[in-house]
Amino acid sequence: MNKNINLLIHIADIFAIPFFYLLVKYFENIKNKTKIEFILYMFSIIGFIADIFFTYIYFCNNNINYNL
Repeated sequence: MNKNINLLIHIADIFAIPFFYLLVKYFENIKNKTKIEFILYMFSIIGFIADIFFTYIYFCNNNINYNL
């Protein structure tokens, strides 16, 4: 059961990467950002980078078991 939940979390992280990218591009295209928009822009960049990093760690882990 715990393996299935962890696998689902990793799959959700993989699917979140393109949406973080779209969010970064959306905030990047806003001219004259307010402070809130700038903070959200920074958080979306951090989330994008962190998600890529965690996905990289997941795929580079030698103990991956793909059996459900």
